[in-house]
Amino acid sequence: MKLFADQLQTEDIPVYIIGLPDDPFEAEISRSKFLKSIEFLRKSYPFIEEAKAVIKIYERETQRRRYEVNVAIVTPRKTYTYSETGWELPAVFDGIANKIKGMMTRRRRRRRAFRR
Repeated sequence: MKLFADQLQTEDIPVYIIGLPDDPFEAEISRSKFLKSIEFLRKSYPFIEEAKAVIKIYERETQRRRYEVNVAIVTPRKTYTYSETGWELPAVFDGIANKIKGMMTRRRRRRRAFRR
């Protein structure tokens, strides 16, 4: 059954993460959180063409770093962009994941015909 299930999977979405930090623990947690949120989003938006996250690191004089993450999700109709800043990269990707989940639950507006 496992071989049969593997053949039914659709092709993967190209996911790009630019600017991951050198710390392997922090980078792997961030990568997995972003991939999980994109896979979760794919349930309601199956036609995602591309997902890209750009991480900018601002280093202070102390050892603290400030992270700014910009995410772009490209669909055939529209490009959705989100940004989040914070001191810990996994927490920033948690905020991005919450915004992506909010995208799924947002009500879509219907355009009404103009009457005279």
